[in-house]
Amino acid sequence: MIINRTFKVFAGAFFVAAVFTAVVIMAVSCSGKKSESLKYGNVERGDIKIVVSTTGTIEAQKTVEVSTQVSGTVVNVYADNNSLVKKGQILAVLDTKLLEISVKSAEADLLKAKSEYELALQEYNTNISLNKDKLVSDLELDKLRVSKDGAYATKLSAESKLMTARTNLDYAVIKSPINGIVLEKGVEEGQTVAASLSAPTLFTIAEDLGNIRIEALVAEADIGSIKKGQKATFTVDAYPDETFSGVVNDVLMTATVDSNVVNYTVLVNAKNKKNILLPGMTATVDFIVSEKTGVLSAPNSALSYNPSSDTLKKLGAKMPEPPKFKAKNAVFENGDMP
Repeated sequence: MIINRTFKVFAGAFFVAAVFTAVVIMAVSCSGKKSESLKYGNVERGDIKIVVSTTGTIEAQKTVEVSTQVSGTVVNVYADNNSLVKKGQILAVLDTKLLEISVKSAEADLLKAKSEYELALQEYNTNISLNKDKLVSDLELDKLRVSKDGAYATKLSAESKLMTARTNLDYAVIKSPINGIVLEKGVEEGQTVAASLSAPTLFTIAEDLGNIRIEALVAEADIGSIKKGQKATFTVDAYPDETFSGVVNDVLMTATVDSNVVNYTVLVNAKNKKNILLPGMTATVDFIVSEKTGVLSAPNSALSYNPSSDTLKKLGAKMPEPPKFKAKNAVFENGDMP
């Protein structure tokens, strides 16, 4: 349908007048008599968004729990809560006396095993020549070969034990595996720690709090609207006047059920430029499903307002006359009136 400019002006004015009428809101007082008063709202251009709202917990994008692989007593601690650390930096040191004794013992065992192997090897090589001259039987030579191989295996075992002892000695020095900040220190000097499958966490280190992540729970009814790469905004109670932005990094497929409500975990990555967002904070997250800019908008309360007939008459008397429509200036494709 092709409509000329005159008809467009008329239609536009009529539309604005109609919407303006819809924006009138009625307020009823709670006194004995019901009195109807009018409140006017503006129809104006603005931005609108369709969002899915939920809550989540802020955490570091990468967190490492540092434990111990050897048992012993902590003699020194060099890092505390909120300490900035670098990869390879010493965090704590365990008592190394017993570990050093293990290294010395392994070195002695290796020295003995090397000597026995060298002797067995020399004896075997000597008897090879004698066997060629028929001075030593094949059976005797085979026995010497077995003894030589056994001595070599003992030497390899002693080398492995020495490597293990030295590695355990190195493990007594607890080092940071990454660059980051210590979120929690769980050890004190004089404390005894034991290496096991449930070894205590000595330090919890966040790689970089300049980049944080939010784990948000989204109900199954809304999860279809959440996609990787989707924009999101969030606020925290500590800074109610600030709005932060992020991007959906992943939607985990594993569901959680709480009070018969199925939720899915959505990971949102965000920048923490001011370093004011801390792990553990609760964030109110809005996932932006759709947004439009520069559209006509009116207050939501106007859409539910149902004025009385008297109010409509009063409004009609106040409304300006719409521009008159000139049919000759309108051109339609099929010759039909709209």
